[in-house]
Amino acid sequence: MSSSNDMRYRIFYDIILILSLIYAPWYFFMALGFAGLIFFSGFWELLVGALFIDLLFSTDTIRFFDFHFVLTLGAAMGLLAASVIRRTFRLR
Repeated sequence: MSSSNDMRYRIFYDIILILSLIYAPWYFFMALGFAGLIFFSGFWELLVGALFIDLLFSTDTIRFFDFHFVLTLGAAMGLLAASVIRRTFRLR
């Protein structure tokens, strides 16, 4: 697949991800985001979207030791894990 086609797929996927960020529940956005981690390398859009959701909707909870950015932390850990897995198995 050529890089121009890859870029088109990524832009199309980003549009779908932004629409899910606005109109869908957070778990649908995160499922699409983790799928994006599998298909695209360096998928930083997931981290930005998770930060956006956390800034808008996070609340004080005792379960997470008053840490407000739980979704962002999960997205960062997923991005790190995907990066390590790609480097280990030499994928793309």
